[in-house]
Amino acid sequence: EQRKLLHMSNDFNAYGRLGSGFAFHFDLTDNTIWGEQGLLPGETWIKNSGWPWVNTNNEEKLMYDENVFGVSYQNDWLSLSVGRQYSQWGYGKAGQLSVSSHSPAMDMVRWSLDFGRFKYTGLTGFLIDVDASQSVIRLSDKRNKFLAGSRIEFNAGFGLQLGLNQFAIYGDRDLELG
Repeated sequence: EQRKLLHMSNDFNAYGRLGSGFAFHFDLTDNTIWGEQGLLPGETWIKNSGWPWVNTNNEEKLMYDENVFGVSYQNDWLSLSVGRQYSQWGYGKAGQLSVSSHSPAMDMVRWSLDFGRFKYTGLTGFLIDVDASQSVIRLSDKRNKFLAGSRIEFNAGFGLQLGLNQFAIYGDRDLELG
């Protein structure tokens, strides 16, 4: 017996340039998933998708938003972007080692400085941490949690690129060892 799960999404996006170095983008997506009883994704999926609004609608439908937007500036040696964006760091065929390409979008500031063979990139972002057992998740339910990271890359030539990075997650609670 084959059971069905249906997904409907509505999307509006735009992007453009303002002058020689400034740009903007936004992508607003409204999603609804429904299907037979018991087929909706579990709490882990709900927790990591669709902020700022998720509604499970008594487990008959799952409704969520995926919104990304930002403004950026770029010249020969500097790149700066601010907004709600996806971020992926590191190399890999099925996802990145440092920050996965499957991570949800986050509000962040990201910058890069390019010095020929060397490139420095940094970011600071706001992570969402909510109780996924709730049927409706609102902005007031969040707990403050942040991500800070930096990466330095060296282009050795011949297709060889070396990189080192570090990340820290911190928030509004006491130090936890272990």
